[in-house]
Amino acid sequence: VFPGRNPESKRRSAASMKATTPGAGAACCAMTVCLLSGCVSPPPPASPAPPPKPLAEQGESLRRHGYRSLMRGDVVRAAEDYDAARRMADGLDDTQGLIVALNAVGRVALKRGDVPHAVSSHGRAVMLAQQLGAPDLVLESLTALATAEHHAGSLQEAERRYEEALELAANTPDKVCYVG
Repeated sequence: VFPGRNPESKRRSAASMKATTPGAGAACCAMTVCLLSGCVSPPPPASPAPPPKPLAEQGESLRRHGYRSLMRGDVVRAAEDYDAARRMADGLDDTQGLIVALNAVGRVALKRGDVPHAVSSHGRAVMLAQQLGAPDLVLESLTALATAEHHAGSLQEAERRYEEALELAANTPDKVCYVG
């Protein structure tokens, strides 16, 4: 007997726990078996994971990350990101993405002082852009190649590329964006 507690309240508590209706014990037992065996509704499914990004979007994401790294002055990280984007675009046969990545790789190579790598990257970008028939990419690639050739000391070659880019720019209509 606990101090301050009435011994009859203990008996009433135990008595109130006894089943008062016939079959109540069997129902309680069945419910316990049911819960233990898992026959209740299953837990709700986990929320679905977001679908993975298409690989071309991942390449674009790598290029944006490379750009941010370059803006922060982290040339080494930018080179790694741009090169990863180039490899991804090359593996996907994403010619446009490859051209953009090659030009980015070339710009970083030029910043690092690797002029031959810059000339090679921009030269490949020009060739691919011409094959693709994308004047805006040809223009960007030609200008970048001319800059790299200028840094390489090939001034006549650079001047010829700049003139080619100027002529292309003069003969290419501007892209117009309609908002509405």
